[in-house]
Amino acid sequence: MNGHKAGQREPLLSASANYRLGLCLAQEAAELLHHCSDWLTDSERAVLDSLKTEKRRRDWLAGRIAAKRALGEGQPKDIEIANAESGRPYAELPGGRKMNISISHCEAGGLGAAASSVIGVDWEAIRTQTPAVIGYYATAREQESLRSPEDQIRLWTAKEAVFKLLSEELNHDLREIELLAAGKLSLSGQALKRWEKLGRPSIRLDHGVYAGACISVAYI
Repeated sequence: MNGHKAGQREPLLSASANYRLGLCLAQEAAELLHHCSDWLTDSERAVLDSLKTEKRRRDWLAGRIAAKRALGEGQPKDIEIANAESGRPYAELPGGRKMNISISHCEAGGLGAAASSVIGVDWEAIRTQTPAVIGYYATAREQESLRSPEDQIRLWTAKEAVFKLLSEELNHDLREIELLAAGKLSLSGQALKRWEKLGRPSIRLDHGVYAGACISVAYI
């Protein structure tokens, strides 16, 4: 992981040349809410000021700081985090260069990932889920392998990470993304069509646990 100023963290997952991670814990984001001029562009500050609740503002800021830490270059206030029409976030760096990023929030804070190719990241607190919630994202075959709350959240975050990687032109049906043995994926429906549009790349997944929450990164 890469950091700027205070709050630099050690890597959460195995080192990978394919992506970088950045983290901003919730407490740090709360402390920076009214002292974030070193982190945000004028446009980003306007977005932050428009948010209505303290929690939404804290989560939004944590995600932006985490993403800029993941980028690991230049001054944070010179990097603009924006969203494409599809909703996918990206970073505009000094000189007009663009970088693919992904952002996730949970109670613990914000997590960002940056890569030269498309990427997806998700971070969720480990907790027991109800059968109704599990049925929303897990196929019948996947449900048979869920032995613990960590198994449940690991599967959830893995699917959300892959969904974010595919993102565009998808309906949000996580059961179209099925995890098989040895980390292999089986795609169907809109997820399959989007994967084919991307050129049928090999999608890899990394997992970790930090601050009582599961992290999954999907990358090419």
